[in-house]
Amino acid sequence: MCSPHRESRGRVGRLLTSLKVGAKTNLNLSSGKTFSYDVPANRVALYLHDLAKALRRAPIDQWDVYEGLLLGQVGRFSYSASHKAGAVSSDAEQLSAIEMWGQEGVGSILPPLSKSTASQWAVAMPELFKIVYGEKFDEHPLLQELKRSVSARAKTVYGKAGGPGILRKMMLQAVKQAFRSIAALD
Repeated sequence: MCSPHRESRGRVGRLLTSLKVGAKTNLNLSSGKTFSYDVPANRVALYLHDLAKALRRAPIDQWDVYEGLLLGQVGRFSYSASHKAGAVSSDAEQLSAIEMWGQEGVGSILPPLSKSTASQWAVAMPELFKIVYGEKFDEHPLLQELKRSVSARAKTVYGKAGGPGILRKMMLQAVKQAFRSIAALD
């Protein structure tokens, strides 16, 4: 039984540790210092990790229903100032590029994510990130929380607010670092 009492939390914690919950996920879910779902870069990294695993497993047309749900974030977004709304449209070229990345490109040779391989994932992810979210990803509606989280640090060498290039660099840097945060311990 789980309750807010300290003794109960301790027993549940020991049970989760002994069961090795999340051990086969390549994510640090239950040992040492775990990551936070409240960090926008971690959420983006988790999504990209799930997408990469699905892409490496099989071509998109062979995905199961759960993997197919990952495509919900994929699409080209456009914003209409007159309607003050955004719209997403499917893009066959984008889907082809995503599939190529995972089946034949750098994604196909990535090892399972762990602390020792996180740097390889961090190097490979900017390409997938840009395919999924576009070159002007700082304008993507699903990345606005990530953008806000790094905007205070996106400064020029003179300490002034940086432009789109600096902001994009900081967003990518945050996601690359997030792969180190979410990676399972070796």
